[in-house]
Order: sequence, then structure tokens, then C-alpha cells
Amino acid sequence: MKNAIFGSIHSYFETGDIYGRKVANSGFIGALFAADPFAEYHFFEHDTAESRTGLQAYKDLPAVARGAVRIFSRANLAAKLATVEYHCFHMADPLGDQAALAVLRNRVAPKLFPITSVNHSINYIHYGLAFLPQIWPGATPREVIGASSRAAATVIKGYFTQLRENYALPETWGEPAVRIIPLGVDTERFASPKDAAYAGLRRDARARLDAGADETVCLVHGRITVDDKMDLLPLLQALRRVREIAPGNPVRLVVSGRPRAGDRYVQVLQATAKAMKIPFNLVTDPDETALRGLYAAADIFSSPSDNLQESFGLTMLEAAAAGLPVVASDWDGYRDLVQDGVTGLLVPTLAPAATPFLDDYAHCLPDNIHQLCRAQQTALDVPALASAIARLAKDKALRRSMGEAGRAMSQKFTWRSIVDRWLACWDDLWAASIPPQKEVACRKARHPANLDFARLFGRHPSTLLRYGDAAPADDARMPEETAPEIPAGDLTVRTSARGDAVRGRKDVCVTWMGLEHCLEGVDIRRMLVLARHPVTVEALADRLCDGGEEKTKSPGATPETACFAILWGLKHDLLEIVTS
Repeated sequence: MKNAIFGSIHSYFETGDIYGRKVANSGFIGALFAADPFAEYHFFEHDTAESRTGLQAYKDLPAVARGAVRIFSRANLAAKLATVEYHCFHMADPLGDQAALAVLRNRVAPKLFPITSVNHSINYIHYGLAFLPQIWPGATPREVIGASSRAAATVIKGYFTQLRENYALPETWGEPAVRIIPLGVDTERFASPKDAAYAGLRRDARARLDAGADETVCLVHGRITVDDKMDLLPLLQALRRVREIAPGNPVRLVVSGRPRAGDRYVQVLQATAKAMKIPFNLVTDPDETALRGLYAAADIFSSPSDNLQESFGLTMLEAAAAGLPVVASDWDGYRDLVQDGVTGLLVPTLAPAATPFLDDYAHCLPDNIHQLCRAQQTALDVPALASAIARLAKDKALRRSMGEAGRAMSQKFTWRSIVDRWLACWDDLWAASIPPQKEVACRKARHPANLDFARLFGRHPSTLLRYGDAAPADDARMPEETAPEIPAGDLTVRTSARGDAVRGRKDVCVTWMGLEHCLEGVDIRRMLVLARHPVTVEALADRLCDGGEEKTKSPGATPETACFAILWGLKHDLLEIVTS
């Protein structure tokens, strides 16, 4: 694979606020650069400046240090796809761009390379419409969505099933396959109870929390929002019960993470804990050192999730890597990360089987309010939660054995092992052959969401130029839909006086950035030479398409880019229409 090239049109080098998606993407790309299995890594970005800044965080990793990571503008994408044989393109999320890239790949790429992605949150209202474009006639067996958990795989497959049913889509239309490939964790970030420095780290961190020697510290870490993460009030109610059923085992709750600016949720938690006389610490925006200390200070990690946005649970892996037993809701991807009774305890949840009114109301609600409505009818078994925490609070040996089992389990989720699974996936997708007739059909397929804009806005200009493989006007088109058409063979042009000056390098012409792909393969100066004498647009475009004497050095224009160049030349007074 050392001669292969990796590509992506998603940014892995984002700056700004930290969320689980960014943590996961950073972990993956860092492990990929460290393993360095590819010859080059090409990223096609909207904001190349931000990406180059973000890339500096990886400058010491082998792939970056040897200069193999290259960042291009999205304007370069089509040209690169046409000339570079990529091994794969991997997306940081399956939403929005996966189908769009497949359309362009089918049109211009020499080989149908794999296009893969990995899910993060998959619950937002518009996501159904984001998955819809991925069901289309040109989908190949080399499109895959990596589901981070069994629960996520069920949801993603469910999206495709319901969309097919609701839109009555043909069975012959393809869709991405779904493979379960989880997210990972950097196990070396967290101190093990067996590490020499662990005792000091734990002692100092517990002192900062004012945690007594007899207190069991229960840590919750993540976004501190009731509508976009989880409601912690049931956990406080459970801790009230713990004090009643196990008064000799006091539990201190530590909530760590980022609260939403202006949100009163934090104040509600603090006030509730104070009223219940539950020892409570709030740690906002801990840095890496502080977070390592919190995991070392804790005795139990808890995540009573109730929100649909959760599909995996990175903090579960972090806690396991830190050697903590976990008490979590029996919910979505948590089941893949917590082995009940071995690495932690899962608490039952109850939710409605049908929500027809909320389903219909959802598209009129903000995402966070819709999530809140769903979460507030997901009932966590509070007595069972209290029992699980009390059990661990009074049994240090059980905490230790579960923590050791969790740390051993976390070794299966190292980012290097996850990268290896993706490398194997890409190899598997190349091994799956695509029959020639299937490839031809996929390359010819037009995506149903890719509208014919020339026809859609066909009444805007006064006249339409028709050249090349564009479909001729047919009877199905209403006469008023488009402006009158003129065949390219009926329109004659020639180089203007300004065009002669540009051709002779006595004048200059500005080409705006972003037009490179529209002029691909066109030699403007050659066009001006060919049009020194009157010539039909059809003849001029044909000669531009043949590549001329430079054909062996670079491909000629396509009918579309040749037509673009001629119209662009007319627009900028390089060419002029010859009237009889």
C-alpha cells in the first residue's frame, strides 16, 4: 500500500470548540499519520488556511514530517480525480458529501475507488434527507458507511429501509453497505492504577476536589447540556437513594465538561445537589492534564445517557482506559463498550414504541427541542441506578476487578487497531470486483438530485447555445420552458481586436479563481489563434477538444469546457460574433 494515495474531502484539522466528533476524527487521523501506510494523503478543503494551521498539531508524525500530506482547494478535486488513481476516499462523516463525491468519481475517475465514512451523531431531523441521496442508480459496491456500534448500524440501515419504502425507490438503485467499525481511544493518555505516578496524580486531583478519603468519587464527563447530551437529574435522585441505602459509603458527584453559554442547566444541577446534600463538584473545560487527573481521582464513571444523539460513547472508552468501572444506561452503543457485570453495570431504560405526533411535529422543531422531547420520555430505572452505584461504592475489590477488565478491553479499541480495520476494509472493497456492465451503468447513471440547471434556468438568457452531447430539445419540453436555441454550427465567431492583443501578449486577461475546472484542457491562446478567421462555434470547439499539437502533453477540452471557453471568450471581448 506504500504506493497508494489516500484522499478525503472532509477536514480532519478543525479548530475551535471540542466535541466528540472532533476528538474521534483527530484520533483517527493522528493514528493514520503515525502508521503512515500511504505514499501520499490528499485533502480537498473549502478553507485551506484553517486546515494548514490545524495540520501543525501533527507535524511530528511520520506522514506529515516527510511532507506526504497535501492540502488542496476543492477547485482542484475534479482534475485530481481524473489523473490520480486513489486507493480510497474516507469521509469524517457520512452525511452530505459521500454521494456527491461518488457522482464525480463515476464521471471522471479512471477507477471506481472505495468511498467510505464513519458515523458520529445520526439523529438530527434533516439526516433522513442527508441519507436519501445515497440511494441512487450509480451507487457501487465500493461505498461503505462505517457504523461505530451495532446500534448505529441498525439505525443507518433503518434510514435506508424507511427511505426506500416512503419514496417508493426502485430496488435496482444501490446504497452504501454498512460495516461496524468502532471509534477508538488513545489508551496512553490515561494513567493506570498500576503506573508509578498514579498514586500522586490521584492524591493531588482528589485534594483539588476536596474529596474525603472515605468518599467514592463518581465522575461524569462530556457536554453538560440537558437537551444535547443527557439529563443528570435522575442521577442525582439515584445518589439520594444511595445515601439512604448505603449511608456508610458517601458518594461525591463530579461533573466535568463544557456547559453551553447562557444555559442555566448547570445552576439547576448545583442547586439540586445542594438541596439533596450531595457532595458536588463542577469542572468546566478541563485541559488534558486536568482531565487525566479527574479520571485518576474517580472511583466510578457514570453516563446515564438518554439522548438519541449518542451512538457510541467515547467517554466509555476513556474511562475503561483509565481503569474505571462504568455505570451506564443500557442504551445504544454503550452495550458494545460495557460488558455488564464484567467491566461495569448497565441500567435498564424504557422508551415508547410509537410517537406519531412527535414524528410529524419534529420537522417544525429545533433539533435540540426535538431531542429533549425524546430524551424526557426515555426513563432510566432510578432504583437500579442507585443499586449499581451503591454496589460499587461499598466494594473496592469489585471496582478494581471491573476496572482492570475495562482497561484490558480498551486495548481492543486503540486507534492503531481501528486504522488497521479500515485498511483491511479498503483492501476488501478493491477485492470485490465490479462487473464491466455494472461499471458502465454506474458511470452513465445520473443522480436524481443533480438537476439539469441549464434547462431549469433556460428562460433566463435570450438564446441558448447547443453543442456536443447535450440532449436535443424534445417534445416533452414545454415551449415556454427555455429560450430559443441556436446550434453551434450556425453561430460564427472570430478573435476580436482585444483577443489579438492578448494572443500577442500585448494585453492581459484576468481569469477568476475557481474557474480552473471549467476551463480544464483548454489552451486560451490556441483558441484565439484558431479563431483569427471566422469559424463556427462547432468547428472551433471540435478543434479545442482534439488537443492539437499539445495533445500528447495534456488532454484536450471536453465539449462542455470547450463551450465554456468560447462563451467566456465572448464575455470578455476576446471573441466576437460574426454577423452576416
